[in-house]
Amino acid sequence: MTESLPEDVADVLDLVLNPDEPVHIALRRQVPQLRVQSRCKCGCGTAYFNLDADAVEPAPTGPGTVVAA
Repeated sequence: MTESLPEDVADVLDLVLNPDEPVHIALRRQVPQLRVQSRCKCGCGTAYFNLDADAVEPAPTGPGTVVAA
């Protein structure tokens, strides 16, 4: 999805953000501004992100919205 993210993280985001879902389309537009802040040290693959919220349009949210990967 983007060269600024580690390949494993970009691959997971590409798999979980369905390009046919409107909210996922908005989240995909944020990916170029997304940076990995840190990773879990146990090796599980967890990544903690940092996003410059001033540089991107917010994705729509509403009741029941859950963002998890």
